[in-house]
Amino acid sequence: MTGPGVTPSKHTIGELLHDRNPFEVPKYQRAYAWTEDELEDFEDDAKRLIAARQAGSAAVHFYGGLVSVVKTGQQNARGHAYEVVDGQQRLATFMITLRLVVDELLELADRAVAKNDATLERQAKALAEEILKDYLQYSERRADGTRELRYRLKLSLADCDFFSDLLNGAAPQVTRDSHERLKGAHSQIKKNLVTGPLAAITNLDEQFQYLDQLQHVLLEDAYVIHIVADDTNEAYQLFAVLNDRGRMLTDADLLRSLTLQLTESNQPVQDTVANYWDTVLSQDMGDADRFLRAYYPSRTGQRAPKVKMWHEFRDRWLKDAAAPRVLDHVRDLEQHVGPYRSLEAGEWPITPAAAGMWERERVKRLVGTLKHDLAHPLLLAAAVDLPEASFSTLVQLVERFAFRYKNIGGGHAGAASRVYYTAATQIREGTFDVNLFQAELARLIERVAPDDLFKKGLATKLKYSTAAQRPNIKYFLTTIDDYLPWVRNGAVGEPIADRTRVLDVALVDIEHIYPQNPKSGEEDDELKPITDSIQNLTFWAGVDNRAAQNASFTQKVDKYRQSASRLNHELAQRTVWNYDASEGRLELLLDDACAVFRI
Repeated sequence: MTGPGVTPSKHTIGELLHDRNPFEVPKYQRAYAWTEDELEDFEDDAKRLIAARQAGSAAVHFYGGLVSVVKTGQQNARGHAYEVVDGQQRLATFMITLRLVVDELLELADRAVAKNDATLERQAKALAEEILKDYLQYSERRADGTRELRYRLKLSLADCDFFSDLLNGAAPQVTRDSHERLKGAHSQIKKNLVTGPLAAITNLDEQFQYLDQLQHVLLEDAYVIHIVADDTNEAYQLFAVLNDRGRMLTDADLLRSLTLQLTESNQPVQDTVANYWDTVLSQDMGDADRFLRAYYPSRTGQRAPKVKMWHEFRDRWLKDAAAPRVLDHVRDLEQHVGPYRSLEAGEWPITPAAAGMWERERVKRLVGTLKHDLAHPLLLAAAVDLPEASFSTLVQLVERFAFRYKNIGGGHAGAASRVYYTAATQIREGTFDVNLFQAELARLIERVAPDDLFKKGLATKLKYSTAAQRPNIKYFLTTIDDYLPWVRNGAVGEPIADRTRVLDVALVDIEHIYPQNPKSGEEDDELKPITDSIQNLTFWAGVDNRAAQNASFTQKVDKYRQSASRLNHELAQRTVWNYDASEGRLELLLDDACAVFRI
């Protein structure tokens, strides 16, 4: 890549660290992101280079490009200071590996002392000092005239102190995912490239030879193309162009880069924007993009684009935006990311919460049990801009709709999402009417899952033998149980649940009324074909004393009577469980379902 203001040159990692230091990762860069996969590739490349040296024919490996911009007004005796635009992941990984080599050389020196091998001790210490002095650290003069040793790579604010402490052998506190990845990289490389191979070598001189070969591989056999840009704006553009299609770089990373570029001229605003982004990007890399994918329709009423989502954010909110407008937008993102993460985890997104445990359990059921993430944009808008009571009402409505329309009816996501997105926009505008929203959902139900089709779907889909349906079975039975008093009292008006107790689906066990493996002499040829069907299924609540696994119905009646489940109480009123009884129960359950899941 060449052009005005762009200078490429080929360097070994050793040349890069020795002659072109220090390197600093600026605010617009993401935190450390390499996972086991990237680290394994790095280790495999190093192992191949070591094997080549051991065979007597050193090889080289190209590790890609490193893009940086010269920091204006910052020089030292060794050269310029550079901001790293692209390539900080591999540069940090090389630094970690070199520091591990130094640490192991010092350990080897101690082992040499124990063996009275003064020559090996001097060799190990000298090589460790050489790597530290020439490649890992540099001396910088303080304002008071004293000098301070610093590492030649300074990571971005989120990782800077943690990275330095890690290299120094401290045990820094992990406070974000990137810290965990740095710590994991340190442990993995130490095991696979340093201590692991050394454990197979008993001779101390041969251990030194291995470490010497490893440092040669890292410093002399590893090459990069160093591309230097003249100014920061050019660096931002290079960053976006080089990474727009990168697998590891997310839309959130690119959007962060853009917003910090737009606030470059206003340092206080840029610092605040960077802090907001630290919150948005504090968890796993996919989390931020999933959040943006929910945020976009919650604000616009339109589906987020599948590719280059950051372009849409730029064109809609940030094109030619002044720093205050950029700040407002990123602040809004930061204010939404907390509620979004709560929703994604199935937790109540409003704090402090006035809602009771039953109400809060509905979010867990909608997201965790029904897996209805389609509603995330709507719920995100509601969590931020509706009163808590209105949010709770909306969740209960969407929960019952999702089960009937999607999980049983198999309704198309597109139609439901359009209704959700329109409602999200109305919530933002202050024009949302829950009754009109409910009417739209009812129209979708009438098209996809009217009573006859809903009943048919329940009877045919809710089979215990289909493992994927077991969460739906638990949800269905416990929800009917919650609303059963209202149903038995005539099911008048909107469905009303008993909120005085909370059935935790995670603690619920599905119970076969006619057992899966009946005892000899208790088989029923009519019940056997419907053993796993919904009419033969009930549940044990978390507090229940479970019955014997394969006990007969009559042996379980007392436990049904003592159960926390109302459906079990109704079973306990029966004197016999046969095919006719199961058919009667099926008809009753399906009628109950049409009442409870009425929209």
